[in-house]
Amino acid sequence: MNPEVKQACTQAMRWLARREYCCADMRLRLQGKGFDADVVETAMQWLLAQNMLSEQRYADAFMRQQLRRGYTPEVIHRRLQQSGVDAPTTEDAAFDATQACRRLLQRRDPQGRRFGDRKIRLRLIRYLQGRGYPLSLILDMIDCSHAGSEDDGDMIQEET
Repeated sequence: MNPEVKQACTQAMRWLARREYCCADMRLRLQGKGFDADVVETAMQWLLAQNMLSEQRYADAFMRQQLRRGYTPEVIHRRLQQSGVDAPTTEDAAFDATQACRRLLQRRDPQGRRFGDRKIRLRLIRYLQGRGYPLSLILDMIDCSHAGSEDDGDMIQEET
């Protein structure tokens, strides 16, 4: 193996030890380090042949990370396609949008006390829409969270 190719492979393995990369990102990083196009292509072929670089592993890791951050599979697929990677379909079946939306709402406001404030409510709606949740689901979840957090003191005052 050419010493320059070996150096490119060593650098790539250092990066891959930290996290997964797609082929396009790895190619750009190696070229950014100043390696020639021929050296980069040879290193990429070696990394793929040794199974050190894998589009499937990258897509799986990206999917898990984005799901933990609260994004819907549709948004994640779109982002993977933009980077030129085929999205995995294994975790789609296990995704429950209602449950994920509820978790995000609880993370933002565990008691649901701020949902009555119009400004905060609109900000939360934009946040969830940016994550890919449909507006009807968002409004249902916010209304349920807000209704469940209202004080029982209001009911006592109305009865007297």
